[in-house]
Amino acid sequence: MPDSVCGKVLSAVVEEKCAVFCPELVEEMLRVIVRPKFDNFAPRRLRLQVVAMLLSSGTIRTLGSIPARCRDPKDDHLLELALASRADFIVTGDADLLVLGQIVDTGIVSPAKFLGLIAGQA
Repeated sequence: MPDSVCGKVLSAVVEEKCAVFCPELVEEMLRVIVRPKFDNFAPRRLRLQVVAMLLSSGTIRTLGSIPARCRDPKDDHLLELALASRADFIVTGDADLLVLGQIVDTGIVSPAKFLGLIAGQA
């Protein structure tokens, strides 16, 4: 849904070519996006096309060792990726990440908050 909050975030990220991924994140995205629970929102083929578009507009970075930083260890690669790439934001709906609020200079925000922040920069 291009007019949804997440659709607007994706459009902004693709337009600015500012996304950074690691192999762990790519694997997670591909595993999650094909879950049947998303079938009611968009066809599987379209969801995979969106992931491909997002990946083609970003950079893939390989990480070294990943220290424990999050209450959900499966999210540690996201924190390490943000730190290694000096990201301004992690945009997520994941409560285990949102509870942190920030890690070093990287803000951890919801999609709606991110849209508000970038709207304020315009």
